[in-house]
Amino acid sequence: GGVEGKFLAADGERLVSDDALQREWVCGARVTPHNTVEPLYQHLFCTNDPTLAFVGIPLRIVPFPQFEMQAQYVTAVYTQRAHLPEREEMERWLLDDLAQRRERGLPRRHAHLLGADQWQYNDTMADLAGCSRLPSVLERIYFCVGRTRAQRADIYKEMPSLEREIRQLLCGASCD
Repeated sequence: GGVEGKFLAADGERLVSDDALQREWVCGARVTPHNTVEPLYQHLFCTNDPTLAFVGIPLRIVPFPQFEMQAQYVTAVYTQRAHLPEREEMERWLLDDLAQRRERGLPRRHAHLLGADQWQYNDTMADLAGCSRLPSVLERIYFCVGRTRAQRADIYKEMPSLEREIRQLLCGASCD
């Protein structure tokens, strides 16, 4: 049993409050003052303890398909169908990713922001996991909805033209 609002720590002996999880190192990962989780390889595996994975960290994404790709990679690693790089290479990936974001002018709080880059990330997850990539129609629907939402955020969900366009995309996808 547990205590509401508390989690059993990795040592199995002490209780840690959910507030402490916001501030302290837990199993080698921490939430930073920029509201990011570090250090993570591929926004997923803790480089200090690769037995710890955080599915669902990236922002501005289509969540469930990405969670599926991340879970596929975690499963492949944990079942030894895939292997993580050495710690130094994972840390180099993290530093390179942060440097690229800085070059693009993104503030540190956007360390896990993917947006349109999520589709390449999802393909990377699938490739690393050795599983099928997501259907490309999901990306096309994402951009279709995004365009319509940018034009008419107040009513885009009720627009018959959007529904028609999505239907056409889905019908075309059955031929892919």
